[in-house]
Amino acid sequence: MIAEVAALTLAASGCAATPAETGSPVPTFSAAESLNVLCDKDLVLTVSAPAVSATSAGVAVHVTSEAPEGAYLNYGTGGDAMPSDPVTWVLASPPGDLTLSCSTLEEEGRPVTVTVTDPNAYWSDATLDELGCPLGGMPSWAIGGASGSTAEEAVA
Repeated sequence: MIAEVAALTLAASGCAATPAETGSPVPTFSAAESLNVLCDKDLVLTVSAPAVSATSAGVAVHVTSEAPEGAYLNYGTGGDAMPSDPVTWVLASPPGDLTLSCSTLEEEGRPVTVTVTDPNAYWSDATLDELGCPLGGMPSWAIGGASGSTAEEAVA
């Protein structure tokens, strides 16, 4: 989810190509490349393994929830509402420790730390400036109300 937003933001700003533009296949995840997490009704988080390998898209986390309505899965410096049905999220988490926890607004479950590995060296420490993207620019994808007979005319 977050990786998709980051990729869209970079693509919109002209700093990255989408998989469709590069001809890259959309990655599929094997068991070794994904982490199953379950948040139970008491906000106890269970993970399928102590470590997960990054994929070319990010860290695949298959999320299942038995938690009360309004619960969240917290990860790194972010978090998202727990899904009503199992779903796979792709997180932009660098190699190293990734701390996960379940919570509601009233209660925080015990954190669980897993190790993110990067055996295929997908993660890069390169900065956007080093990749040729100017710093300080804003993505131009957010446009106010407009009209036209085509999308191109509406934003011209």
